[in-house]
Formats: sequence, C-alpha cells, structure tokens
Amino acid sequence: MESTTIVIISIAIIALLALSTPPLVQRTLTKPYAVAFWLAKEIEDTYGYRVISLGAPYTVTLNQTHITVKISGTEASIKINTKRKIIPSKAYGPQITIYGNKTHIWISSSE
Repeated sequence: MESTTIVIISIAIIALLALSTPPLVQRTLTKPYAVAFWLAKEIEDTYGYRVISLGAPYTVTLNQTHITVKISGTEASIKINTKRKIIPSKAYGPQITIYGNKTHIWISSSE
C-alpha cells in the first residue's frame, strides 16, 4: 500500500514537471515567402509610414529591386513592383517600419 502511494506521487510530480517546462525546441511555423509577399505589397502601397508587426524576429533586407526575408535559416526574396526609388536598407525584429514618399521607399527597425 505504501509503495503504491509513493509510485503515484512520483508519477504526479513527473507529470507536473513535464507540463510546466516550456518545449526545448521551438519550430517556426511561418513561411518566409508568404511574409515577403505580404511585405512587398505593403511596401508598394505605403505613403508616409506604416509599422508592421511580424510576430517573430525576422531580418528584412530591401535592395534596389527585391525584398528578402530571413528567419531560422530560411529565406525568401520577392521582386518589388514600384516606380519609386528603393533606398537599400535593413531591419531586424518582430516589428519593422516602412517609410515612403512620392519618390522613395525604405525600411527600418521599430523600437
């Protein structure tokens, strides 16, 4: 009887510890291509500034013709269709800011 109680209490403690610890390996379920496509559309349509929340720490690079999005070793690149001049810039983090006026577009990291 006493050994059964010890076994049940031990199993309960192990179960509580297993449920209370966060997973050791976190997998990113977002697709960089989808984020790059979305950001390309946002960049094409932005006049003034727009703060975009990505939800994960992406690295976003804007060059003369393309936007490149990187996360967890995967990356995607999309061509930006605009007549405005793209200022090469880079942003990192879960939020980025897109700036645009009649002639130029650029990005930066949000604080």
